[in-house]
Amino acid sequence: MKTHLSLRGAALSSILALLLAGTGGSAQAQQATFKLIYTFQQVGGTPLSIMESSPGNFMGVIGTSPGIFTVNSAGNLKVLYYFPISTAPFPLVSSLNGKAYGSALSSGSTTLAELFWVDAKGAVNTLQYNGATQGGPSYLVESPDTYLYTFFGTSPGNPAMFSRIGRNGQPVTLYSLPTSQGVPWTPPFLGHDGNFYGLTSIGGTSAGIFKITPSGLFSYVDPSIPNATSYIYDLILASNGKFYGTLPQGGTANAGAIYEVSMDGTYRTVHEFTNANTGIPETLLEASDGMIYVTTRGFFEQGQGYSTVVRLNPSTGKVTTVYKFTDAANGECECRFIQASDGKLYGAAANAGTY
Repeated sequence: MKTHLSLRGAALSSILALLLAGTGGSAQAQQATFKLIYTFQQVGGTPLSIMESSPGNFMGVIGTSPGIFTVNSAGNLKVLYYFPISTAPFPLVSSLNGKAYGSALSSGSTTLAELFWVDAKGAVNTLQYNGATQGGPSYLVESPDTYLYTFFGTSPGNPAMFSRIGRNGQPVTLYSLPTSQGVPWTPPFLGHDGNFYGLTSIGGTSAGIFKITPSGLFSYVDPSIPNATSYIYDLILASNGKFYGTLPQGGTANAGAIYEVSMDGTYRTVHEFTNANTGIPETLLEASDGMIYVTTRGFFEQGQGYSTVVRLNPSTGKVTTVYKFTDAANGECECRFIQASDGKLYGAAANAGTY
């Protein structure tokens, strides 16, 4: 499966927050207020993702020298755990039992795959799988039925199997994707209707939005996303019951596009970016103001490009830039935002500063 952070060489990284400007984070605000919370001083500290563990406290995974860390809104950081071998950790998810769960696959010649969880005191527990014969879990989804759901067996040579994982770590296969249905390409997520949704990439030539019920019944919402042959990135299901996704190389200018798909499979392009230096949309988040916030990474041609955060009004289709990462000291937001309990958007930025 594709990871959701691409790095351009060794770089200093940071945790950042965006406060939506205006009263209560109003959708009418034109700009966001930026705050740098913590700057990693070593190359080995590149954060891949964060989650809120409690109000004002966050937990995340490190990609280079892979590990697990905590940080609060005041900028106090602590590394809880370093993985014993080179691994590719997936984002953490909070659980109804008060623990945070995650997974990791080995990125070297070893066959390690594991599920791990962190308790309220910061103790880390791991459960290992044989990646060569059993595969391993990828992005985890917490369900109200108290089980974790994921695509299991995602290491090379193993088919992607949509699975339910109990607290003992034992996976139960609910559905195995045949080659004709492709491979999972974006993190699966739980919809408002209790079903799971996501994107598959089919042979590198097309992509489709799928639906899987908790019992393992598979179907397509849209089996073929137009112009998704080379580069697809993210998908969300908004509160209006429609899907929104990004095509970083879509649009007439090849600068990226945002699309919308209804539950009946009706597809339409919502917005096309006209300049690759500030376009190339990647991740999406629907915030509590009803707006969809999109990160773009920009195409860095002759030093002209930079990342941006744009706001999409799903009712009108209007797109407004709310923040520009023009200050190199603040990095660039090749990141997946979360909205914390204080209403602010938090993420991890890469490629800032001396390192």
